[in-house]
This record gives sequence, C-alpha cells and structure tokens, in this order.
Amino acid sequence: MNETFTELHEIVQDINMEIFNLEISEDFYFGVTLNTDGFSSAIDFMDCQIWSSENDEREYVKVEVDGKIDEELEPLQPFLLKKMSFIINQMIKIKDALEKL
Repeated sequence: MNETFTELHEIVQDINMEIFNLEISEDFYFGVTLNTDGFSSAIDFMDCQIWSSENDEREYVKVEVDGKIDEELEPLQPFLLKKMSFIINQMIKIKDALEKL
C-alpha cells in the first residue's frame, strides 16, 4: 500500500496526539514529523528518520483478499511505533550507562 500524503499526515497526527496527551515536559518535543519535497516523504522521530517513501523498510505480510491470499506491506502506523520503541530503548541503554558514571 502506498499511502497518500493525507494518510501520512493523519498517521503522524494520531501518534502526536497520543504523545501530547501524556502531558510530559513542554521543554522537549518528542513527536514525529512529516517532511516532503513534493516527490518523496519521510517521517522522523527525535531527529532520526524512521520511514521514507524512497526506502520503505516495511515487510510484506500475507492477507486474505476476496478469498485469495495476497501480500501487502505491513500497516505503517504499527511499523512506526516499533521504530520509535527501538529508538527509545536505545536511549534507555544510554541513560543506564550514564547512571553508572
């Protein structure tokens, strides 16, 4: 599935609303950003690119369509959440290492 810009915008907006609702410090921005040059799009989290239309790393999953098994890209939002969790886990490792100094 190739998401439209509107679909990408809605996914980013949904994720950012969930983060905003956590009521964490306003001193930092932990949301995701959607960038485009009109030809390609990218989504970033904490200054790390987690998805790009030019280099889509999602895997194909089997789905049933009209009684037939087909393959399509995994949904984007769960993919983004996995990438965000990976970055957060890396930050936790850094935090743990710094606490030992």
